[in-house]
Amino acid sequence: MIFLRLADIAWVAAVNQGVELHIGQRTCLLRVTLAAVAAKLPPDRFLRLNGSTLVNVAHIRELHPASQGGYDMVLRNGTRLSRHADLKPDPESKIALRKPKLSRWDE
Repeated sequence: MIFLRLADIAWVAAVNQGVELHIGQRTCLLRVTLAAVAAKLPPDRFLRLNGSTLVNVAHIRELHPASQGGYDMVLRNGTRLSRHADLKPDPESKIALRKPKLSRWDE
């Protein structure tokens, strides 16, 4: 048994055997479905990128438009993830992707 802080989980990926939690340089395998993990994660802190990936929004460093639509995401640890243009926003998600504030003066 290991104890993790939600803030330490950068992203979660579905794999054949279950899901992988990516925590820094470490990966932990859980033998559960991605849907079961997503149901336990706070929807205002984790964003579904595609059918097999969730990302902690606090770990997102950059967003870049992708050539085929959607965008590429760079995490604080340098990991690159992609969100497809055809993926509709999750109506249950409380995260609205918007232009980030560059300073406290941006409104």
